[in-house]
Amino acid sequence: GNASFRSSTNKTPRLSESGEEGIEEWFELELKLVADVGIVGAPNAGKSTLLASLSNAKPKIANYPFTTLVPNLGVCDKLGYKSIVFADVPGLLEGAHTGVGLGQEFLRHCERCNVLVQVIDGDSPDPLGDFHAIRTELDLFSESLAAKDFIVAINKIDIPGVLDRTRDLQEYLTENGIELHTISAAARQGIDPLLKSVDSVLLRFTKEQEQEFGSTYGGFVEDGFGPPEDELDRASEYKKLKREADKATTRRDFSDFTLHFEGATRTWLVKGRAFESYVQMTDWQYYQAWQRFRKIIKVSGLYNALKRQGIKHGDTVCIGAQTFEWNNKMDHDLSYGEWKDYMDAETKKE
Repeated sequence: GNASFRSSTNKTPRLSESGEEGIEEWFELELKLVADVGIVGAPNAGKSTLLASLSNAKPKIANYPFTTLVPNLGVCDKLGYKSIVFADVPGLLEGAHTGVGLGQEFLRHCERCNVLVQVIDGDSPDPLGDFHAIRTELDLFSESLAAKDFIVAINKIDIPGVLDRTRDLQEYLTENGIELHTISAAARQGIDPLLKSVDSVLLRFTKEQEQEFGSTYGGFVEDGFGPPEDELDRASEYKKLKREADKATTRRDFSDFTLHFEGATRTWLVKGRAFESYVQMTDWQYYQAWQRFRKIIKVSGLYNALKRQGIKHGDTVCIGAQTFEWNNKMDHDLSYGEWKDYMDAETKKE
């Protein structure tokens, strides 16, 4: 507004500025479900049945692969003193990390989970191979995802012979120190011990986050989520860019400009953030705006730079989206009448 131009010698300034043009950016936003525990596994392993056993969620359950087409959330309050949010991720196929079977769409939801429960179909022809296949997909999709704490749950032990068929898998997990539970999600067998183990791992995760980031860091630790390193880096970079943009906006350096001359059209292009911002914000219908512009081109050195490089009467000067016709009186203050005649002439040209 014109109040900002008021001074002891200019009691009623007839000048105002428009708002500065904002910065336009394109962003790609990715929605990720926020859950404490992600349930992953091959198709038809019993993940949705497990979610229904742990919570009041009512996911679609059927005896065929890909019953679940979108992730489902369920809140488990069976522990009494706290609630845990579980995310049932649709079945993963070999090549899921490259997008096979919408694998990328599903795996990204696991990145916000703190703990993973890998459900193995105990009635599968190759339970050990299923385990390695899912671990490989997690590792290839994201190293941070593969590094998350996880518990293995061998499902469908209510089917005769499952425990015998999964003996190799059980021995492999035990030898490698991987926590294992045998359950039947449909018959609700082994659910309580699995839930207690999940709670124990979550408590350990929360303590690690508190030690690393502090007990009140950004509100994440109370919710059980530690900020990923790449998000911290992006936040730091954003703050740095914002500080630079604020500094450039509030402190205009008119001496920082470059000139480019196009001989074919006798056009002079002036590049510089301060000048481009100034001409965009200036309301050129005011006589005082032109007076101010003439003073700025002198003080900044633009006038002398143009003269040294041979600008001629009638040449065109472009600053941002604004164009001016250079005349030999640019170093003189125009009277109001001269300015009015100049503006009328410019209007007729348009």
